Amino acid sequence: MILKAILVKTFNFDVEVVHSVKDGIEKMLNHFDLIITDIHLGDGTAHEMLPSLTESRKNGSKVILMSAYEKNTDKHRINSGEVDLFIEKPFTREKLIESLGELNLV
Repeated sequence: MILKAILVKTFNFDVEVVHSVKDGIEKMLNHFDLIITDIHLGDGTAHEMLPSLTESRKNGSKVILMSAYEKNTDKHRINSGEVDLFIEKPFTREKLIESLGELNLV
């Protein structure tokens, strides 16, 4: 909810929050400019959503993965084009803003 607050209050983004892989995949049917997902979700991992994320990326969506646990294993996904950025948790508000700037979203 802190991440949502930063995105809404600082940048006036419209934000939708999901808590599961199932709900995330369903939301991928809509277009989003930015998708931020933790790797570990209530019913699985973001890896299960990657095919849906790939479809969203074809429509121009930017994807940020974040985790406190997968520090090196998912950074290779950036090089493969599956995601745009990986943010290691915990992160600061400034790091989030810097990351959004790298993706030309702010």
